[in-house]
Amino acid sequence: KNNNITYTEQQLALNKFFQKNIDNPATIVAPTSYGKSELIISAISAAKYKNILIIVPSKSLLSQTRKRILDAKIEWVDRAISHPEMYQPIMEN
Repeated sequence: KNNNITYTEQQLALNKFFQKNIDNPATIVAPTSYGKSELIISAISAAKYKNILIIVPSKSLLSQTRKRILDAKIEWVDRAISHPEMYQPIMEN
């Protein structure tokens, strides 16, 4: 339990792995409600003053993730830059 959030054993293992490898690129693929957003917030908090790139699969998740980062009120984070205009849907032949 951390910040009034109770984690599953798998979430704790993923968080531990992620924190241990914070300086290495990582891809996290997990089902909805697995705790990826909390993992992102935790990683940003731990990687103080580093630039972090987060890629999400949709515009709605881009907006949601940006809001969650800013709402977390991490002391040293004063902005989250997003580029929804860069999104290009796949064109069919």
